[in-house]
Amino acid sequence: MADEEGLENCVKGLKRLVPIAEKHKVTVCMELLNSKRSHKDYMCDHTAWGVESASASARSGSSCFNDIFTLQIMEGDMVDTIRENHQYIGHYHTGRCAGRNEI
Repeated sequence: MADEEGLENCVKGLKRLVPIAEKHKVTVCMELLNSKRSHKDYMCDHTAWGVESASASARSGSSCFNDIFTLQIMEGDMVDTIRENHQYIGHYHTGRCAGRNEI
């Protein structure tokens, strides 16, 4: 399936799910994973895709779960990407990029 079709399907699902999550005071976070090394064919593998899915749901109960290890592998420009998209990132997951160990 093309990324665009996957994004459309994701947004449809989020539009159904997020109101239920908001009712229960829960935020749905879509985790960005790297498709380059670990999760072949995973669509939510770039900040732009995750931000688009969160913003297209047009609700406050949806955000991205940003794995900084993934961000470094897939995009490289971690600091600027975080600065430009922080309002859509609900959680930051950290780990040393070389071995996924403690920072």
